[in-house]
Amino acid sequence: MNNIEYLDSTFKGTNVMFDVIIDDSTHVIQSQNNIIKTVSKYLNSGGILVIEDIGRDSHMNNYTIDTNVWSFHTFIICHHDNRECFDNDKILYLIKK
Repeated sequence: MNNIEYLDSTFKGTNVMFDVIIDDSTHVIQSQNNIIKTVSKYLNSGGILVIEDIGRDSHMNNYTIDTNVWSFHTFIICHHDNRECFDNDKILYLIKK
């Protein structure tokens, strides 16, 4: 996720436009920002990007979200009782314009 060129070429190589992409990668904000920046061109208009396992202490201002690309974005807290080792039960949900 830290190699944007590799990430881009991997998606390009599928020759597919997606309606939904779910990121379950490194859980590091820099990597998640790379996903947000790179995969938008492989989402259909109205497509959804979901980034999961985000820490509750993460804030929207930690993310690079281009409002010219994304029509909507929000965090969703998915509280669950089995959260034992990390407070990472937040999801970042984005919809492409």
